[in-house]
Amino acid sequence: MTRADGTVPLQVKVEDATVASTLKTRPTPLRVPAWKALLRRLADRSALHDAGAQ
Repeated sequence: MTRADGTVPLQVKVEDATVASTLKTRPTPLRVPAWKALLRRLADRSALHDAGAQ
């Protein structure tokens, strides 16, 4: 199953803990400029990384 923007949702679990997930990230609308979509993806990725470090 793919999203409207062509990405595939991903969730990584180790035993019972979810270590990475893209299930709750914002979908990127098709009309957003490419540079803005890239910034959103990087912000989402860093937010997931920061959450995992705590």
